Amino acid sequence: MKSQNRLWWLVPALLATACGDSNTNTPIDNDVPVAKDTGDQTDLGGAVDSGNPATDAGNPTTDNGTPKTDAGSPADDTGSPADDTGSPVADAGSPADDTGGATDAGSPADDTGGAVDAGERPDVPSCPSGQSFCGTSCVDTNTDNTNCGTCGVACPAGQACQVGVCRLSCAAGQSLCGTACVTLDSDPGNCGTCGTACPTGQMCSAGRCALTCSSPRTVCTTPAGVMTCVDALTDAANCGACGNACATGQSCVAGACRLVCPAGQTACGTVCVDTATSDANCGACGTACAAGQSCAAGVCRRNCGAGETLCGDACVVTATSSTNCGRCNNACPAGQSCAAGACVCPAGQTLCGSACIDTATSVANCGVCGRACTAGQTCTAGACVAGAPANDLPAGAVVVSLATPSTTITGTTTNATTNADCGGGDVYYRFTLTRREVVYVDTFGSGYDTELAFAPASGVGTIAGTCTDDVCGGAESQLARVLDPGSYYVLVSGFGTNRGAFTLHFQHLPIGSGAVTQITSLAAGTQTFAGTTAGVGTITQSCTAAAGPETSYWFTTCPAFAATQFNAATCGAATWDTVLEQRSAARAANVCNDDGCGAQSTITGTLAAGAGLHTLYVDGYGAASLGAYTLSLTFGTCPTGQNFCGSACVNLQTSAANCGACGTVCTPPTGGTVTCMAGACVRACPAGQLNCGGTCRAVATDSANCGACGTVCVAPAGGTTSCVAGGCVAACPAGQTNCGGTCRNLATDSANCGACGAACVAPTTCSARVCAAPNETCATPATYAIGATATGNTTTAQNNHVSSCGNGGTGRDVAYAVTLNGSPNAYTFTSTTTGFDGVLHVHNAAACATTDEVACNDDNGSTTSSRVVLTNPPAGTYLVVQDGFALNGGGAFSLTSSAAAINNDLCATPAAISRNGRYTGTTVGRANNSSGTCSANTAPDVVYAITATRAGTITVDTVGSGFDTTLYVGTTCGGSTLGCNDDTAGLGLQSRVAFAATAGATYYVIVDGYSANSGAYVLNVSGL
Repeated sequence: MKSQNRLWWLVPALLATACGDSNTNTPIDNDVPVAKDTGDQTDLGGAVDSGNPATDAGNPTTDNGTPKTDAGSPADDTGSPADDTGSPVADAGSPADDTGGATDAGSPADDTGGAVDAGERPDVPSCPSGQSFCGTSCVDTNTDNTNCGTCGVACPAGQACQVGVCRLSCAAGQSLCGTACVTLDSDPGNCGTCGTACPTGQMCSAGRCALTCSSPRTVCTTPAGVMTCVDALTDAANCGACGNACATGQSCVAGACRLVCPAGQTACGTVCVDTATSDANCGACGTACAAGQSCAAGVCRRNCGAGETLCGDACVVTATSSTNCGRCNNACPAGQSCAAGACVCPAGQTLCGSACIDTATSVANCGVCGRACTAGQTCTAGACVAGAPANDLPAGAVVVSLATPSTTITGTTTNATTNADCGGGDVYYRFTLTRREVVYVDTFGSGYDTELAFAPASGVGTIAGTCTDDVCGGAESQLARVLDPGSYYVLVSGFGTNRGAFTLHFQHLPIGSGAVTQITSLAAGTQTFAGTTAGVGTITQSCTAAAGPETSYWFTTCPAFAATQFNAATCGAATWDTVLEQRSAARAANVCNDDGCGAQSTITGTLAAGAGLHTLYVDGYGAASLGAYTLSLTFGTCPTGQNFCGSACVNLQTSAANCGACGTVCTPPTGGTVTCMAGACVRACPAGQLNCGGTCRAVATDSANCGACGTVCVAPAGGTTSCVAGGCVAACPAGQTNCGGTCRNLATDSANCGACGAACVAPTTCSARVCAAPNETCATPATYAIGATATGNTTTAQNNHVSSCGNGGTGRDVAYAVTLNGSPNAYTFTSTTTGFDGVLHVHNAAACATTDEVACNDDNGSTTSSRVVLTNPPAGTYLVVQDGFALNGGGAFSLTSSAAAINNDLCATPAAISRNGRYTGTTVGRANNSSGTCSANTAPDVVYAITATRAGTITVDTVGSGFDTTLYVGTTCGGSTLGCNDDTAGLGLQSRVAFAATAGATYYVIVDGYSANSGAYVLNVSGL
C-alpha cells in the first residue's frame, strides 16, 4: 500500500499545477513533485519531473519505486524483465496472492503478462497514513535517516533527514545555510536569513545588520531611521549622546554643547551678542538700555525722533537750535538765532562784529556798522541827528525783537525829556509777550549813572516796584520781573540830570504755568526746594517732549560773577518721571536730562561769568507725570576725578552705583559679586561657576547650564537626565533604551524592535524583541473567506512551518484559516509575491506539518506566483500558509481564491472523495439519472466517486440532510450492488450504507431521494 495515496483526491487539479511548475529554480529549488512516483504504472508527477534527479533513473525508466521489482517471498515476478511477461505465474507467497485465487487478481492485475508491473505488491503489509514500507517495517521517509525520501537512501554521518532530503544536522540555535550550520542571530554572512550578508563595517546583532564604529565613534540612528557612526565628543547633532542636538550657534566640545562666539561678540546666556550695539546687553551682559534708548559703542543713548540729532544726552533739531546750529555744539553768538541750520540776526538787525545791532537807532552803528554819532546826536532811521531821541516818548518807542533770548541794544538819553517817575531824561523800548516770561534788562557798560523801569502798555508812569538805580555795587542798573502775556515798555533814564549813551542788555526766558520761585543765593553749597507740579504743562524741554506740568526757578548774576559749576537733581526725591532743564539767556546750550537716575533726573553744567538771566525747570515726562518732589541745587565744583551724580560727587570710575555714568548701577549676578573698575561693571562668580544670564551657575552639575551657559540637558521622553562633570547624561528606566531622544522598550516597541530604528513592517508587531505578524503561526491564523483578497508582508515574519515542496518552505511565513462547507467545489488559491520566491501550502490540521499537508505548490509559471487547487474537499477548516522558497527573506504578497462548482449530476462528472469527512450539497434542480434497488423513485440525484486508500469497510450516511433520502453504492455508476438503503433504524428518514472496499478500487455513491423528495443533503464518509 503506498502512503502517497492520501493525495489522490488532489490529482485532477495538481496535475495541472505541476505542469505549470518551471525548472527555473534547479538545482537550488529542489521541488518535491506534486504527485510522487511511488511505483505505480506511470509517473503522475507531470510531463516533466522537476525533482532532483530531473528524470526517473530506475529500470525500467519510469518505475522509480523501491524495490524496483516485486520482491515478495517467494518472488511472484521472476521473469526477465522483472515482471511477468509469460503466462500468469502462480503467486506462492503467503498469503497465496491478492485475492486467494490461482493467479494475482489485484486491481489492476499485476500479473498480466505486460512489460510493466502496474499493480501494487500484494504481499507488502499496509502502513499508516504518511508512512511507506521499507524492507521490514513502515517508516516516514520524510524523517527516516536510513530511508530518506526513498527506501534505502541513508543520510551520511552528520546529516539528518528533513522533508525527505538529507541535510546537515545543525546544533540547537543554528540553521542550515547551504552546506554550513550558522547562527542567524550573529553570522554577518547570514544575518537573520541565509544569504543576507551585512555590508562592510556592520555586524549582525539579534538577526539584524548593525553598524560597528571604531572608538571614540558610536552608532546613532538619524530621524530618518538610518544608522551612522558619529563622534559624540564633537558631533553637534549627537553631542554626548545620540539625539542630543546642540542649539543653533552652539558647538559640541568634549561631548558638551557650548556657545562659541565669533570675534567681536560675547556669550550672554545662550546667544552671542555684540555688547557695543546690543540694547539688552549694552557694554556688558545683562545691562539693558531703558525704554527710548539704544546702545551705541557700548553706551545706552537716547533714541531721537525724525529730524532730531543726539547731541550729548539731548535730542535737538539742529536746523533751529541756537546751541547746536547745523551741528552739535555749534552755538550761535548772543543775539543771533538759528534758521535752517545757520546763525542769523533777528529781522531789522545787522551783525556788527559779534553782536546784532539795530543800525536804525544805534548811535554807535548808525546806518552801518561802526558809524558813531557825535555827542548830542541821536540815531534816527539810520542817520545821526541833533535833538531829542526818536524814542523819547512812548509813541516812538523802539520795538524789541523777542526772536532770541538775549538782545543787546545801544542808545542815548542825550537831549531826552523826562516823561516818567523814575529818573530824568528817559527813552522807551516796547516789547510784547505771548506767554508768561521772566524779562531781564541791564545797562552794564554804559557811560553814566542809569536807572531802569518797566512801564505798562499805556506808557503812563512805571510799574510799581520796578524802578531800580544802582545794583551789583556800581552806578548801572539791573531789573528782572515775571510778566504775564501783554505789551510792556522798558524805560531807560538817568539818575538826576545824568544823560548820555548807554548799552541795554535785554533777556527773556519762559516761565511755566506752575509755581515760580526766585533763587536769591548763589553761594557755594547745596540748597533744597520742595514743590509740587500740577495742572497742564506749557513748556517743552529740549531733551524730550515733556508733556507734564512744570515749576520754574529763576535767578540773575552780576558782571563780577565768576563761572560756576552747578548740579540739580531729583534723584530718589520723587515718585514720578521727572525732567530737569537749566537755561541761561546769554548761553546758547541748554542743560537737560530725563532719566539720569532711574525715572528721576540730574543735570550738571556751568554758569558763564558775567551778568545775565538764568532759569531752572522741574517738568514731567508725560501728562500723567506730576506730583510732589524735592529739588537739590548745588553751586560749586566736585573734587578732581569726581562728578555730580544726583546731588553728590562720585567717582564714575569706581562707583558701583554710578559706574561710567551717573545712574549706571552695577548689579551683581545672583550668587556672585560685582565691582566698578575703570568705569565698567566687573561681575564675578565663585570658582567653578559661570555668570549665566545674571545668575552664577555650577556648569559642572547644572542641568540647565551644563558645561556652558544655556546648555540645557534634555531628558529623553520617558527618561531622566543629569549633568555630570559638565556633560549631559541621559538615562532610561530599566529595560528601556534611548532611541533618538525617547526611551523605548525594544522588547515590545514595533518602531524599535530589538534595536533602535528597527521598525516592524505592517502587519507585524514586536514581541520579545522580534517582529511577528498577528497571523505568524497556524495557531493564530487570520480569518480568510473564499473570493477575498488578502495582502500582507512576510519581511519580518519568522519561519514557523515547513512544506513538502519549495525546498521545504523554510522561508518566512504567515497563516490564514478558511472554512469550507463540503459542497462539491474545486477551490483555487493563488498568491503573487513581490521581491521573493513564494510557496503556498494548505493543511487540514492546526499543526501545519507535512503530515497534515493537503496541497503544496512552489512556482506557478514563475517564481513570484504559486497556486494550489482543492478538489471537493470535505467540510472543515483549512490552514493556508504563505511561505517562501528555502530561506528567502520574504516580502509583500497578495492571496486570492475562487470556487468552481463540480457538476456531480452525471456519472461522467462525479465529485471525487478521497478523505473521510462531511460533504454537502443539494439535489434541488438536479436530474433523475439513477434509481436504487431499495427504492424506486423519480427524485433527482448526485454522484460521488470514492477511491479506497486501503482495504476495509467504508461507511456512508446522510445524517443531517433536510429531506427523506435514499443512498446506494456500486462498483459502477448508478449501480447498487454493494448496498442500498432508504430509512435506517435510529436515523429516521436518513440512510446509511457500509461496504467492504479494496485498496485502490473506485466506488460510486448515489445520494438520491425517496419518491420525488429533494433538498439539501449531507454525506458523511468514514473508513477511508
